[in-house]
Amino acid sequence: MRIKQASRLITLFVGALCTVTIGCALVSTKLRIEQDKAYATLLDASRMAEQLAAGSDRLTTAVRAYASTGEQRYLDDFERELKVDRTRDKAVERLNQIGLTTSELDLLTEAKKNSDSLVSLENRAFEAAGKKDFTTAIGFVYGDEYRKAKASIMQPISRCRDMLERRLTREAATLAARAKLLTNIGLAVMFANVAAIIGALIYFYGKRVVNPLAALNESLHGLLARKAGVTIGHQQDESEIGEIARSLESYRCAVNEIESQRQTKTIIADIASSLQTAETAEAFAQALMSRLVPALQGGCGALFLLHEPTQCFELAGGYSYQKRPDLSTSFPMGKGMVGQCGKERRPIILTDVPADYIKIVSGIGEATPRIIVLVPLLSREQLLGVLELASFTPLTDATNALLNEVANIAAINLQLLLRNLKTREMLAQARNTEPRTT
Repeated sequence: MRIKQASRLITLFVGALCTVTIGCALVSTKLRIEQDKAYATLLDASRMAEQLAAGSDRLTTAVRAYASTGEQRYLDDFERELKVDRTRDKAVERLNQIGLTTSELDLLTEAKKNSDSLVSLENRAFEAAGKKDFTTAIGFVYGDEYRKAKASIMQPISRCRDMLERRLTREAATLAARAKLLTNIGLAVMFANVAAIIGALIYFYGKRVVNPLAALNESLHGLLARKAGVTIGHQQDESEIGEIARSLESYRCAVNEIESQRQTKTIIADIASSLQTAETAEAFAQALMSRLVPALQGGCGALFLLHEPTQCFELAGGYSYQKRPDLSTSFPMGKGMVGQCGKERRPIILTDVPADYIKIVSGIGEATPRIIVLVPLLSREQLLGVLELASFTPLTDATNALLNEVANIAAINLQLLLRNLKTREMLAQARNTEPRTT
């Protein structure tokens, strides 16, 4: 998967988790607020129920005091509660604002109705007390009828308060449970979000972006510093990293190709310059082989020149070449690999060289080469000689191209050298045949 696409998916995933977390937090906060409101409503409802009962008790206290003493102030208290303070009415209004269920409202209505009914009994007590008939007045407010009427008020109020408390407590508990559930979900999603972010940083951005880019950067520095053996990794990656890696590999190949061409041109120019200064076939062979064999990373090599009168290839010189008494240094056309190469006029490559074929000898040991390369020297279809090289490693495309280029240049310079040698030989003969004068 491409990095841009994967990054977009990770961003969407993390964004979704963040949205869920924020949503859970907001809803949980809202439920907590509603829970607090439920508890506040419960407290308010309990206070209003108590206020309703207190209003009824205030009326009862005032009427009983007046029935016992006949003092005007108790009558005033009764009238103030009934008509001015209206504690009971205000409590009922507030309870209605809170929002009562049908059952709760029925109980409240019943209590208010019974309280109103009690007022008529209390008025009778006031009339008796006003006539100074305290015995009758006391009988009204302390008798069984009054107590029953009073109980008919307090019992519905108590039941209504209990129902309110149970309902509001249950609602608050439900809200608290939902808030807790959403909080837990929010925490779980938050932890999942953190894990996703850490995972993305370590396993995606770290392994698929940061580390590959660091490796590619190091490879690029190596390329710019022209270090040998620099490799470009992550080329098989199908992401943008892979595209960068493949581009760097193309750049590396182009740089290597340019460097190889530069080295080839340098080697060719050096060999051409050396060959132009050679005045003999032996010097030509020495100048050519001493530069060509190391350039091709070969072990040894030899140059065989064609002697046209005999059509034999004669050894002109070599590099790290060990002459063996049992081997000839002259090969007729078509005889031996040197003669066969000259006859076919095309390069010959031998592999799986026998152990006793030839040895590449150094100061600390010797070994049999793995490959033998023979190349004819042709200048305008004229066969001039054969190059023979021995190496431990096969020729690469670059070294093979270098060998062919050097072979062409060597053939051109060799042809010029042979013409110059022939010209000098003819001049020398001419001088020797001139008549002497006395």
